[in-house]
Amino acid sequence: MMGKSRKVYSSLFTLVALAAFALFGTRVVFAGGATTNAVSVSDQEIGPGNTVTVDSITADVAGWIVIHADNNGAPGPIIGVAPVDAGTTTGQRVAIDLRRATETLYAMLHVDGGTPGLFEFPGPDGPARDANGNIVTPSFELSASAVVVFDQPVSPSNTVTVARVLAKQQGWVVVHAQGADGGVGPVLGHAAVGPGENYNVNVVVDPAGVTDVMYAMLHTDAGEAFVYEFPGPDGPARDVDGNVVAPSFRRVTDAVTVYDQPLGRDATVTVQMILAEAPGWIVIHAEAENGGVGPIIGWAPVSAGYNYNVQVAVDTDRLKPTLYAMLHTDAGTAGTFEFPGPDGPVRDLDGDIITPSFSLLD
Repeated sequence: MMGKSRKVYSSLFTLVALAAFALFGTRVVFAGGATTNAVSVSDQEIGPGNTVTVDSITADVAGWIVIHADNNGAPGPIIGVAPVDAGTTTGQRVAIDLRRATETLYAMLHVDGGTPGLFEFPGPDGPARDANGNIVTPSFELSASAVVVFDQPVSPSNTVTVARVLAKQQGWVVVHAQGADGGVGPVLGHAAVGPGENYNVNVVVDPAGVTDVMYAMLHTDAGEAFVYEFPGPDGPARDVDGNVVAPSFRRVTDAVTVYDQPLGRDATVTVQMILAEAPGWIVIHAEAENGGVGPIIGWAPVSAGYNYNVQVAVDTDRLKPTLYAMLHTDAGTAGTFEFPGPDGPVRDLDGDIITPSFSLLD
């Protein structure tokens, strides 16, 4: 039976569309008398869709099952929520924010004490208590293999960064190129990871083999300890469904980083980092009167590759408190800025114009 659909909001976490976290479970409603609040949950691996499963939930009233990360041996930040009905629910899955998951998690039962169907905590939807007055929040261990990696450029030192690796045992995170068939291809580089949680693991890759899409694959260290042996005994790790743990990520070829700053000497602003796939321009725009990108007030050339601390002279008569640093191509006459014209804005992997905003400081 499908649980009720409820909206979920909390100032403690930023999960998107948590109303969709009401996943399927089996529910039994008792015909007479109040039940005793209780939760049973087992140690487990991450399930499909980054979910954990709560074995059994018995609730006196409709409420919420809330998954907390660990904070020094006690329930910490909320990383997932699902609604539960009064009665007993079994096999309730809860999607969690894997990036903030810890090896120890807590499944806490909350009441729905405020607006029905709206998760309000902190607020009226406080923790439920058992017959002895204790908060119902059993802990469980997450014995998982998981990798979190984001789209990114390859650094000047030929490294990529894997944001998080959760490993059952000593192993390796291995970056693969994309193969000709669109799947996992040759190994580009590897780095050791320890059992448990590993953060911001840098992997040196072979620049000659880098592809627009790559894969961060978790491998075991099953042969000689701390010696990478693949092909060989150090094969890929698998998740609870038997799938190889190998999320893909995209190589970012164009990017701009700029910080809030005062106006520099000689009426310049500084763009701290520009990554350009081809020669182009960094163009400073003032904010429009109604907000958003407005008129051009300065530009400077950039080379293909990484450019650092690029200074751009700007028209002080048209300065605004908010400015934009927009990356443009040099698609017309080389070395001549032609916009409007062929030197149009560069777009990122999602098709958005690359134009971060920044503020002028006093």
